[in-house]
Amino acid sequence: MGNVRRGIQREVEIMSRSSDRHWRVSDLDIAINKILTSSIRVDKEKRREYFDLSGKYEVDLFSKYLNGDMTVLDFGGGIGRVAKHVAPLVKKVYVSDISEGMLELGRDVWCKGIDNIEWVRNTNILPFDDETFDFVYSLLCLWHLIVESMDLTHWVNECVRVLKPEGWFWYDMDFDRFIVVPGCDHIATIRKYDDGSDTICKLYRKRSK
Repeated sequence: MGNVRRGIQREVEIMSRSSDRHWRVSDLDIAINKILTSSIRVDKEKRREYFDLSGKYEVDLFSKYLNGDMTVLDFGGGIGRVAKHVAPLVKKVYVSDISEGMLELGRDVWCKGIDNIEWVRNTNILPFDDETFDFVYSLLCLWHLIVESMDLTHWVNECVRVLKPEGWFWYDMDFDRFIVVPGCDHIATIRKYDDGSDTICKLYRKRSK
């Protein structure tokens, strides 16, 4: 599992060189290669297996906060690397992403046959009503917004807007950058890896009205 940790950590470096065009893909293995570092030199099937394990590792960090009655949002979820492993634990998962190509690959290939995942493209807002979700998570996405000079505050506010009172918001960042999460209480900060790296995960809970 140590290789999985190091691989996920390197994904942040890949994302720092990304753009909207970078994520326009139509082939599963190209999509995986855009997320996993090219320094992991294994054959295609092993690479897919590694990619799958990385998603499971992410979910293991926050699965204790999930239950079978929840409706969950994966913000910036791509082809469903994480959503694939969240889906068996909850009622429904919505994967939102800017890339139509990633969403199509998730729906038609990577997560094909998983009937409690919905795929939704977001543009300038999240296309959901206020207080829709019990749990919102964003992994390997917020750093991408910073690098691309996109409005991080706007998207954090959107994640909170669609979160129900007493709902949970989980995200990761490559270091403990101060992010304002309005209307929420900070519950926990953990190191994402046990190798001394700076990547952290934070958990917030939305206050009741």
